[in-house]
Amino acid sequence: MEPVSDKTLVAAWARAARLIAFSVDARLSKVGVTQAELELLRALTDTCSMKMMDLAKASALTKSGASRAIQHMERAGWVKRKGSGEDRRSMVVSITEAGYQKFLEGSEAIQPVVQKYLLDNLSPRAARDLLYFLESVAEAGEEQCDEAAEH
Repeated sequence: MEPVSDKTLVAAWARAARLIAFSVDARLSKVGVTQAELELLRALTDTCSMKMMDLAKASALTKSGASRAIQHMERAGWVKRKGSGEDRRSMVVSITEAGYQKFLEGSEAIQPVVQKYLLDNLSPRAARDLLYFLESVAEAGEEQCDEAAEH
């Protein structure tokens, strides 16, 4: 098998990423949630509540991007914010039952995209390899986000 050039790989990655992002956006818009909001809800389902700074890191959003999304989500009734007991300047965000339901609805909405563009095109072994790769990418990205937040 011939080696793949970096240029070819980057071009294929960019095309696939655009197609998948467009498809996910289209599916999520039908249920009234954005990718950023779904990622914030995903982070909150794991922990129930988080400080705003930690939530931004966990969702790979900027602090201001997470703050804007949380404001919208609070108005929608998906999350609640309250001051942190230890630091009055810090806010703690928690997910509501409506937010959990919106998370489930959004997750279900994107399942056909995952099925069509990923799972239907992979053998079980390739799917495991892809999962390992995606977890590695996410881990490296989280480390970069942590480093950026420290500066």
